Amino acid sequence: MYLLKHPSGTYYIRICLPKSLRDFGFPFDVKSSLLTKDRSIAIERNCLLTLKLRQFLQSLTTETSLDVFKDAVLTIIDECRLHWGESDSKESTSDKTNKPKQKHYTLLSQGLTQFIASKQGECIRALTVKQLEQRISHFIAFHSDTPIAKINSSDGMRYRDQLLKEGRSTKTNKEYLSAVSQFFNWCALMKLTTSNPFQLIKMPQVIAPAPSEQRMRWPIESIEKLLHSEAYSKKGEEFHWITQLLLHTGMRPSEVCQLRVVDINLKTSVIKVTNQGEKQFVKNSSSLRSVPIHSYLVSSGFLDYVLKRAKQGYVQLFSFIPNSASVEWSKRYCKQLSCVQSTLGMKPRQRPTAYSFRHTFIDELKQRGHGEQYIAEIVGHTSSSVTFNRYGKRYNLDALAKVIETINYG
Repeated sequence: MYLLKHPSGTYYIRICLPKSLRDFGFPFDVKSSLLTKDRSIAIERNCLLTLKLRQFLQSLTTETSLDVFKDAVLTIIDECRLHWGESDSKESTSDKTNKPKQKHYTLLSQGLTQFIASKQGECIRALTVKQLEQRISHFIAFHSDTPIAKINSSDGMRYRDQLLKEGRSTKTNKEYLSAVSQFFNWCALMKLTTSNPFQLIKMPQVIAPAPSEQRMRWPIESIEKLLHSEAYSKKGEEFHWITQLLLHTGMRPSEVCQLRVVDINLKTSVIKVTNQGEKQFVKNSSSLRSVPIHSYLVSSGFLDYVLKRAKQGYVQLFSFIPNSASVEWSKRYCKQLSCVQSTLGMKPRQRPTAYSFRHTFIDELKQRGHGEQYIAEIVGHTSSSVTFNRYGKRYNLDALAKVIETINYG
């Protein structure tokens, strides 16, 4: 749900439809003028209209015709507009003077709009802000748009129980609960409520697998099946090189997809992971590193590919450039990989992912007996050792190259 301001100054409501409906021909969003340039009035109208439209959208099915959808939306908007004049009418000065001052309560949706605006001013990724908005909106949809100050811990427990019923992973449920708790912490700081009702609410403890077993790795036979498949061979060289880089460097998919031509040193055969380019980002300071290029990539023609891109005048090494505000560099590659895997009979939720290449790389080095400090420096993990992290310098690239060269999937 968004409150948009047109260049003319008029405010608009905008609600995006779920992808499940868009795939059946429904529009991307519903947008309508709120017929006011006053922000306070626009917020009130936005909340009322949003509640009506959300209730209708939740009743939609893939069998609902597009004409019925359009007529219903227009009817809801027209009915709301009939009452706007009444609710927005200005009281006379004498009436206001004679009436006792009423306490103003901020609605959840209003607080969310302010919270997201505050987050957008911080140095965090647009994708993170988007996820926060989606998860908090999920709570508002569950509870209904009520005053923030009236939410209590029992509401929080009911929401927690609802999350447990919806079939997400424990990790994802914790992220939803954490997002809502973060929102109410902000509300408490802004004096919109007296305390955070989610502060003591936790997900029930479950027996989780060991950390090394929580992310699936690629079995060697699955790697061979992928690389020698017809579906893989039909993909372009960009897809091939991204896959090979993931297998032989341990880099994150986003780190590979956002590489620039200048990030590859042709003389030293080293990849520089940086955040200096346009829209480039890294997870943390440990992610800023140099990674030696495996000799297999060199002998297979990777440096020739880099040189070709340079001569053609490209800035980016690959054309998987994000075209959304969330800046998801690896999104297109991951979708393409999923399609190839489906063609090969690898079932969703039962197969490794693009990120699993990184886990595979780390596991291969671990099984070969390489020290944690070497592996952490190659893949950009923060060292847990004070001695190495605070006082030790980085390993030289020759030492890292020797470790990387032990990787062999053949």
